[in-house]
Amino acid sequence: MSSKEEQLIEEFEAILNSDEDISARKKDFEKFLKAYKRSYKQLNKIIKISDKQQEELKELSDTLNEKSHKVRALLDNADQGFLSFGDDFIIDDEYSKECNKLLGDHLAHKDISDVLYLDDNSKKSFFKEALINVSNEDDDTIKSAMLSLLPNEVIVNRRALKLEYKILANKKFMVVLTNITKEKLLEKKIKKEQEILKMIVTIVSDPYQFYDLKDDFLKFAKNKKNYINIGMNFKTNLHTIYRDIHTFKGSFAQLKMQNCVKELHNLETKLSNLNTISDATNQTIYDMLDNSDMVECIDRDLSIIKEILGIEFFQKQHKLEVDDKFIFNIEDKITHLLHTDHKHINTYEEILTEITKARGTTINQALSIYPKMCHDLAISLGKSLNDFKIISGDDILTPIHFKPFIKSLIHLFRNAIDHGIESSEDRLECGKNEYGTISCYIKNNKGSFDIIISDDGAGIDTQKLKQKAISSGILSEDELSNMTKSEVLELIFYDSLSTSDDITELSGRGIGMGSVKSELDKLSGEIKVKSEIGKGTTITLTIPTSIYGNLINIASNNRDNITIEYILSPVVNRATTYLQSDMKIDMKNKAKFSYVTVSEVVLKDYCSYIHISGLVDVSVCISYDSFLLDKLLHEFNQGHPIEDSMILEFRESISKEVINIIVGNALFNPYDNSVLEITTPQVITQDELMSHDLYEKVALVIIDIEYGEMQILVGKF
Repeated sequence: MSSKEEQLIEEFEAILNSDEDISARKKDFEKFLKAYKRSYKQLNKIIKISDKQQEELKELSDTLNEKSHKVRALLDNADQGFLSFGDDFIIDDEYSKECNKLLGDHLAHKDISDVLYLDDNSKKSFFKEALINVSNEDDDTIKSAMLSLLPNEVIVNRRALKLEYKILANKKFMVVLTNITKEKLLEKKIKKEQEILKMIVTIVSDPYQFYDLKDDFLKFAKNKKNYINIGMNFKTNLHTIYRDIHTFKGSFAQLKMQNCVKELHNLETKLSNLNTISDATNQTIYDMLDNSDMVECIDRDLSIIKEILGIEFFQKQHKLEVDDKFIFNIEDKITHLLHTDHKHINTYEEILTEITKARGTTINQALSIYPKMCHDLAISLGKSLNDFKIISGDDILTPIHFKPFIKSLIHLFRNAIDHGIESSEDRLECGKNEYGTISCYIKNNKGSFDIIISDDGAGIDTQKLKQKAISSGILSEDELSNMTKSEVLELIFYDSLSTSDDITELSGRGIGMGSVKSELDKLSGEIKVKSEIGKGTTITLTIPTSIYGNLINIASNNRDNITIEYILSPVVNRATTYLQSDMKIDMKNKAKFSYVTVSEVVLKDYCSYIHISGLVDVSVCISYDSFLLDKLLHEFNQGHPIEDSMILEFRESISKEVINIIVGNALFNPYDNSVLEITTPQVITQDELMSHDLYEKVALVIIDIEYGEMQILVGKF
């Protein structure tokens, strides 16, 4: 449709083009002129309005440009980066300058997931999938919930960045990036200072434990050659050293010495990898330990302790050290008075008892470090634990050779917390008290005592334990099917068997519980395990205080017995363990113990001898029936035949090798070779034995096994 002005023009053109007399159309012209004037006037108004609008638009544009520049300047000078992208994840052209600092140059048209997560494809996929779900969701509440699931922190170009997500129109997203590297470094520093503070408080609260652990570990670290027994095979040495490292790691963790824990954990991993090397030898272990500077690992923690507590803390260890020989000398003098001055016999016996207590440690005292350790460990794992104390055991003294066993119990307590006690939430869901309970009760029996450790945790899953045993190649399904529940539960003490799926600095390698079993075997102890899913676990450790009915009391009134029994107990314990566990030879009867004179001793066919000096001065002699020695020789030679001309030489060699293994393992102290010195084994004959004082008292233990008898002599000969 034509406008009014266009119609007037058309009419005017029609008049001009007509043949009529124009003067006759004057009225039409006047009408047209009026209409045109009106249109012209309206047009002028429109033009004026348009000009004004143009001016206003220009002013508005200038204002917007100015504001835009100010906003851009504000964003560019902010400590945050701002960028946007669509559902194709391609970054838009416009973004703030801070983005270049944080993410790099030329960001436009790059995929945001590539920029934030570089080569981490799993994180890229999650990031994109989450944002696609947000784009397709209509409910704003659900959208916000989905956005909250996205990672809010990333590391890009060695910077820690905080991410905030905003939903824009048209399926667009905005990300606000904040550099929080300084905050993270400060947080890390504060956490480190907190860990140091915990370490200092723990050490100061129990300095004696720290001093003992420090001294033991430094001696262990500085005597690498001494704790690889060349008379033992690679696997045995590897397991022994692995256990030592694992126990030290647990002890350092108890004192919050994190540098030591971290380095020993790494060393454990390296030692574990040696199992996969087919041609590894004892030298391989030595080379690895030689390249691992364990002294440097503890020095980092010691330097921190020295800086805070001062060198005086190390120079004054707040304890009086008295040489054992000095104590023995006093005991000798009091014993002499005991036999000569009958009038004051009760007084002398009381003094001897007090000296025994001063030199010894009760089992209660030895275990007293564990309740606090359990409480601290529970806190670090976010678990709640009731306080507990070691109950009873004040009248049971622990000999010196019990020390490794006491230390190994750290693994049992740690497992109770780590694997046994559940989180507070899980406990409440199961209808339990949110605080877990651990108890340790010492029961004194006739000739032995029990350490009973219980927890009310999740219990041991025997099915999972069986599966682990099968997958680890320890036992077959047929073997497991013939085992009682009690026997299955005792699998937790197998080396390298753990029900944990993860290896942490606390557990997961399956070594700790094996260490407990190994140390208990050296004491001829026994283990019983009871466990019920959802109710908890009880482990009973039974340790004999006598050798088959004859009390082993180092503080005996007879000074010779002190020396003999100090050596006899661990040697006999190790010998029985060696025959039963290592050689798989069954004992027919209990070992027979007696004190005899040298003249009463009749040696077996083959006999080897070792002399021990230092803290004590005695000899150990082990003699074997030929049949037994041939069985041991068969095991050592892996069934390979031996020429008749060489059999005598081989028998003598094996007799020396066995005594070296038994005595070396029973008395061997890699931490300090100044306490005991052990000679190399030698062959001894009946005539050589009789050349000594025939009336000298010696301890004789006869071990009766299916292949004959083994005799163990301990005395001064």
